[in-house]
Amino acid sequence: MSNSLKSRLEAAIAEALAKKPVIETPPLVKAIEAGDLFVFETGQDLSLLWLFLREHPDDPNTVCLAPIDDVEWLGTGDYLIPEEQVGRIMVARCGETGWFPKTFLVPRLRVGQLPPEALKGVRNHVAQLVRGTLLPLADSSMNKDGEYLELVEDIATARQTLLFRAENERPQPVANATRVKLAGLTTNPSFAGSAIEHSLAADSTSELMTDEVEEELRYYQVPQIGTGLLSFEIDQIGAKGIWQGTLQGVSGISGIDLFGKPMPAEWESSPDETIHQTMNRFPWIDGQIILTIHQTPTQQIVIEL
Repeated sequence: MSNSLKSRLEAAIAEALAKKPVIETPPLVKAIEAGDLFVFETGQDLSLLWLFLREHPDDPNTVCLAPIDDVEWLGTGDYLIPEEQVGRIMVARCGETGWFPKTFLVPRLRVGQLPPEALKGVRNHVAQLVRGTLLPLADSSMNKDGEYLELVEDIATARQTLLFRAENERPQPVANATRVKLAGLTTNPSFAGSAIEHSLAADSTSELMTDEVEEELRYYQVPQIGTGLLSFEIDQIGAKGIWQGTLQGVSGISGIDLFGKPMPAEWESSPDETIHQTMNRFPWIDGQIILTIHQTPTQQIVIEL
C-alpha cells in the first residue's frame, strides 16, 4: 500500500484491485448487477468483499449479499471459489449471507465483479446450504478450530453491523452541507505549526505525529468558528477534531457512529490546556464522514472519498 492516505475503504479497494488478474472491474457507467463486489465499513479489522448474489424474488429493492475473504480456512458453510476462475484465493462465507436494501449498492463502493461461472458456484453452494444438501467435508476439524471460529465471529459481527444499519434510517447530509474531497486536503498541519507535536504527541500514549501515522494524515480547517480554531485530522479510521483555544469556547461537535447513531465529541486537553482533541474518531461510513458543528447557524461537513 502506498504512503498516501487511504481510508479503510480505500485500502480494501486497492487490495481488491491489486489481486484480481481475472476479476473484471465494471465501468462506472455500468448498471449494478449480480456478481458485483463491494466494500463496506463495519468497524471490523477484516479485508472483506461483499458479493451481490441476487435480488429478492418478491422485492427487487432487497438484495442478498455474501461476504468474501482470502483466508483459506474452510468450514461446512464455506465455498472456495476455484482459483482458475478468479486468479486468487477467494472464500465465500455462505453461512453469513444476508438480505440488505439495494440502496447499499452505490457505485463508489464497487470494486470489481466475479465471472459468471464463479457467481454460479457461490449461488449453488448457498442453495445447497439452505436446503441442507451439502455433502459433509472430508475433514470437518476446521469447524471446531479456535482461530477459524474467531474469524467467523468477526464476519458475523460485520454482517450484524450492516443489518443494524439497514434496519435504521441511514443518516444523510443536509442539502447545504459543505462537501470536501479527501484527495484535496493537505498533509501538512500548518494550521497548528509544531504546537500539536509538542503539546499532544509528547505524550507517549498519543497517536498523533508518529512517523508511521504522520504519513497517513490529512487535515481540514473549518472557517469562522467562534473564538478558536477548529480543524479535523483524518486517517484511515475516521476524523478527529482538534481545537485551539479555551476549552470553554470549544464548539460542540458530533458525528455518526457505525450504527448510524449520533456520536458526540469527547475532549482531552494538552498539558498547557491550549490545544484539545477529541478522544473518539468519527468513522468512515460507506465512503464518507458526516460531521456536525453545533453553533448558530449549525454547520455540517461531509468528507468524501
